[in-house]
Amino acid sequence: ARVATSEQETLELVSNLVDKIQAHPIIETRTTDSDQVLQGLLNLCEALIAQHPELKERVGSSRSIADGHGQKLGLVSEVFSNCLFKLPNERTDLPPPKCKSPQSRKAAFGLLAVLCQGCDVNLFELLQLMIPNHLVTHSRGNKPFEWEFLSTHEEKSRTGYVGIKNLGCICYMNAFFQQIYMQPTLRSTILSIPQNVHTKEAEDIKDSVIYQLQHILGYLQESEKQFCSPAGFCHAFKDFDGNPTNVSVQMDANEFLNMLFDRIDTKLKSTECEKALESVMGGVLVNQLICKGCPHRSDRDEPFYCMSVHIKNKKTIQESPGSFCGR
Repeated sequence: ARVATSEQETLELVSNLVDKIQAHPIIETRTTDSDQVLQGLLNLCEALIAQHPELKERVGSSRSIADGHGQKLGLVSEVFSNCLFKLPNERTDLPPPKCKSPQSRKAAFGLLAVLCQGCDVNLFELLQLMIPNHLVTHSRGNKPFEWEFLSTHEEKSRTGYVGIKNLGCICYMNAFFQQIYMQPTLRSTILSIPQNVHTKEAEDIKDSVIYQLQHILGYLQESEKQFCSPAGFCHAFKDFDGNPTNVSVQMDANEFLNMLFDRIDTKLKSTECEKALESVMGGVLVNQLICKGCPHRSDRDEPFYCMSVHIKNKKTIQESPGSFCGR
């Protein structure tokens, strides 16, 4: 009777630990973070189950009625999915899995090993969870050393910034995206343009330059991955012949900016967002013709989004605009 009571007490304690593991929020946002509370729960659970191996199936398998109240613990699935390999989506505030640091992942793998050692039911369930992940590669076969994959190599930098993949010779484009992103007002203005304004009902968003630009800026702002791909934008940003951007051909950055902003302005013309770009970074260049022999002069305004500045023999950037004025 004493042994049965001890087993029951241990089961209740382990059940309580499992509940705490399942309810525990995501604390680790980077591999450098360390959730010692979660590590303690996992290590304590591992130690108890190692001392009472008869509880392995009841605690680990999601198909077993474990705690006498008709509830399934399913610790194998919980640790494998939520603690180790769950993927983030657009609805998650903090990116899973719960275990990102080496210490937490070591504790989670240790618990899985104890649960499956000598328990065919738990081992079979673990294999069922693993097999689908081995049927597809992370790079879709593009990387020769796929077995060396580590999720930590694809997470956001410690600096907190997301990179942009260079598909070929589009460094001019990537640099421009990063510059827009680093201007909060301009970034917010572009992201706030409603889809019904810049995309017609019959138009595919894959061909919408503004939507694809929003996608990149949103990715840079919200993603937890190491980089985003501008492939969608390159497809939408077509040349005068209607062909997608040739990523193997370099383009002048100034020319690209003017083309892009011109297309955005054209798309937003006669809408409530017509002045979206102009209100943030638009300027006016005034060409003046002043007569030497009389007081007459003529002014011609030219709106612009960017201008070239002369820096040779200039001590500061503020001195450069003065070179545009002359008599």
